[in-house]
Formats: sequence, C-alpha cells, structure tokens
Amino acid sequence: MYSLILLIPPKSGSHCLTETGAKELKAVTSKQLQTVLLDVRDSDSVKKVAAWVKAEVQSEGLWGLVNNAGIMGTSAPTDWLDIEHFRDPIEVNLIGLINVTISMLPLIKKAKGRIVNVSSVGGRLAFSGGGYFPSKFGVEGFNDSLRRDMKAFGVKVCCIQPGLFKTALTNPAQIMKEKEVIWNKLPLDIKKQYGEDYFQKEKGGQELRSCSSLSLKTVNLNLTDSNSIARAVVFVTKETAGKG
Repeated sequence: MYSLILLIPPKSGSHCLTETGAKELKAVTSKQLQTVLLDVRDSDSVKKVAAWVKAEVQSEGLWGLVNNAGIMGTSAPTDWLDIEHFRDPIEVNLIGLINVTISMLPLIKKAKGRIVNVSSVGGRLAFSGGGYFPSKFGVEGFNDSLRRDMKAFGVKVCCIQPGLFKTALTNPAQIMKEKEVIWNKLPLDIKKQYGEDYFQKEKGGQELRSCSSLSLKTVNLNLTDSNSIARAVVFVTKETAGKG
C-alpha cells in the first residue's frame, strides 16, 4: 500500500520542502519513505508529481493522501487589505489542495483509499480579516462534496480541524509585524476611522495573548467611554452565549 503526504509549499518559512529537508526527513524515518518536492500553486509541478506517484504505485493505486500544505497569509481588518492579500492563502490552502486531490483521484479510487484534508477551526469560525479563513471555509465545502462523490467508489474522505497551536504559522510577533507594515501604508482617512491609537491597543492585546492561555480572548475597553463599555458588553454576551 502507498500513502502520499504533501508537505508545506515553498516560501512559507519551512525547510521541509527543500532537498536538505528531504534528506533530514529520510535520516530519521523508515527506509521505505520516498520524498518529492511539490509546489501546490504550480499546476505543472502538481502534474509532474502525479506522474511520479503513478509510476511508483503502478497497478496498486494510492491508498492515502494527506493535504496539509498551508499558509496563514496576512491577518488584518478587511478594509486594510487588497486582493493580493486574499489571493495567496486561497491559492495554497484551497486551490492547491483541490488541484492535488483531483490529480491523485484516479489512483486513490483504484486503491479504494482515503483522503485527509487539513482544514482549521478557522473553517468554522472566522475571527480576522484576510484570505486564510475564506480558504478554510472553502476546504470544508470541498471536503463535504468530495466525500459524497467518492462514497460510491469506496473512497473515504476525512477532514481535520486543528485549533490554534504555537508554530511559525501563528507567530504573534510576525503577525503584528505584517499588520504594522500595512498600517503604515494606510490612507489617513482609514487611520482616522480606526483611531491613531488603534494599532497600539491591538499590539498590546496580541502580546498578552502570546504569553497566556490559547483560550484567552481580549477586548479593548475604555472605562470612561459609554460606547466602548456597550461594545464590550455585546462582545462578552456573544462570547458567553448569554450564559453569563
């Protein structure tokens, strides 16, 4: 039986998808492991890997495919962003995942194998602007339709929804650095709408979250401002689902 695990795409801060990374992986795993470099954003790369896999598995087909390539992209209020900020994570997390899956489906159907798509808790609840959350909601939809389509062929389709973990993908310092770059380029009218101290407040909340429980949620509150208090009450009511 053959299974294929597709790792992180290039330019995502990982050494996994390099010749060096492949050698390091082989050194600590089974001698049966085989690696291949794949950029899920590149259709030619996907086709080449599909051909390589077909030659490896031959008549047995492919028993397992795990789609776990993903990037966070820029996380910021929607009106700070342009279309390119949305495009990158959608290209990797959704379009790339679909392209790889379609290319491998004939081999998976032959083996009556299994597909595992790695989504995110962000595929169920979006809590920031940017392309990451739309991409993960898309993965959920694709996973549901694919599972129904493949049931008749004996192919199992699963979806994993990880929560938030402390990895390079969710590095608070890097997220704030990217957000600050965008803030500095924003038109003055948008900065005025948010308030000049908005970014500093956001930075403080991010720093607090980075050194405490992943369950912690924060809200900016000005005790001298009735509107600020009202917004905080709405936030807490929503978060506690009215349970107090």
